[in-house]
Amino acid sequence: MEKQKQANILSLKIFYLFSFFAVGSLTPLLSVYLANEAGLNGIEIGTIMSVGPIVMIVFQPIWGIVCDWSGKPAKILAMTSLLAGLFGLGYLLFEPYLLLVSVAVVLAIFQSAIIPVSDSITLQYTTRIKSNYGKIRLFGSLGFGVAVFVMGKLSESFIGPSVIFYAFFIGLLIAALLALRLPEEPPQVKAKLFSGMKELLTMKRFLIFLAVTFLIFGPNLANNVYYGLFVEARGGTYTGIGIAFLLAVLSEIPFMRMAGSWINKLGLLPITLLAGIASLVVLFYGTKFGNSICDFHDPRFFTGVIHSCSFTIY
Repeated sequence: MEKQKQANILSLKIFYLFSFFAVGSLTPLLSVYLANEAGLNGIEIGTIMSVGPIVMIVFQPIWGIVCDWSGKPAKILAMTSLLAGLFGLGYLLFEPYLLLVSVAVVLAIFQSAIIPVSDSITLQYTTRIKSNYGKIRLFGSLGFGVAVFVMGKLSESFIGPSVIFYAFFIGLLIAALLALRLPEEPPQVKAKLFSGMKELLTMKRFLIFLAVTFLIFGPNLANNVYYGLFVEARGGTYTGIGIAFLLAVLSEIPFMRMAGSWINKLGLLPITLLAGIASLVVLFYGTKFGNSICDFHDPRFFTGVIHSCSFTIY
């Protein structure tokens, strides 16, 4: 029994490692690729990059319903991971702007299932065996950070920037195979799809939490989209972008390990408030003074690290 638990935990860790390796290969450098290789302007890049979050708002609940209905979330996760990897290669096949938007839409439909479904599987399993979710999830941060750094290096080699799409596919292909080994805990009773929705929407604290989450995640995700372009505009290279994201993302790992104990000591809401304030201060500082991410001797270099830590805890 104990060996099976360890095997399941190992499968979850490796899944997070490769699924976030795939995301880290594509997302941070995609805006730079679209600007330099596809020749798109800022509005066009922003439109393509914003398609994902908009599509996810609609399709994430749908994938949750499909998992509950089928009772096989791991198989749904494997299928969507594989299809997302395949459609990611579409950026290499098309050049017209509208076709690139179409690729972004289809990719987002399947990619929208990966994080919520894997998190649901992990949280259910770690809750049942009384394990620590953060110690598993930190492997995602490790994979993301390593991917951005490696892809930055490879993009400047003879392979070229198109390597980010091949790495995205390979990472999700491996993740899809690993997903078939993840522990499945289907619900014993199939709940009605919209049961409790009315009560949930009348809870003022829940609505406030949704609003706060929207206001914090919106600027942070926008920062991630344009961060690569920002670093490049200040003289940074693909490697410089990779180093910047590597330091920021790897700084998440110790905070993921400590977040649980901090919450137990201080409470969930105080920690959430502190994380939100820290994120606000860092973004304001970067807006007013800039971010010398290319200068390791400038204290502003570490704003990315602080920003990543606060966003992770939130």
